[in-house]
Amino acid sequence: MPTSETIAPTRGSADLSVRLAATSRLVADSLRRQLAPVGLDPRQYRVLAAVASAGSSPQRALTTRLGIPPSRVAGILNTLEQRDLVERWEAPGDRRAHAVRVTAGGASLLEQARPLVEQHEARLVDGLLGLDVAVLQRLLDRLAANCAGGCCPPAPGAQPAQAAPPAQAPTPEDIIVDTHRGLTGPGSGPGPAGRAW
Repeated sequence: MPTSETIAPTRGSADLSVRLAATSRLVADSLRRQLAPVGLDPRQYRVLAAVASAGSSPQRALTTRLGIPPSRVAGILNTLEQRDLVERWEAPGDRRAHAVRVTAGGASLLEQARPLVEQHEARLVDGLLGLDVAVLQRLLDRLAANCAGGCCPPAPGAQPAQAAPPAQAPTPEDIIVDTHRGLTGPGSGPGPAGRAW
């Protein structure tokens, strides 16, 4: 009997990449509209939620946990810091390293944003059974890991995919808002961790 490892792709499955990309954009755009009333976009929400769940932590650890390039995390943190939602300071003994934590204003905004994200996810998975969602999470993790692992070589002149971060238990925010991978965040579910947007 064939296993999932031995089943060849079906004819027409080349469209899967295109469909996944289109669905990802639809989910991201929908979540962006849902978060608009609190003035956050999905990436800002994800980083703010990760900072809040980590407490005071090194910025480098946040970058590793989210699987986002350091320059992108720094840009998002700059925006959040300008809005007084997070604060950063030099780590003792290393002027190049920074620690980050959520401010009272950031915590308050996050509490307003969480119900919006939860409502969005409820609509997104409407009609799916819990088992369907769990399987979808594992499949999305596998697809992301495959891409991060080099199944999809970059076009000439494009940046290669970053290696996937180590797996770890997800927080509710990780599961909800990783819109470029679908429903899950790095390390969620039993599947391997995938590259985040």
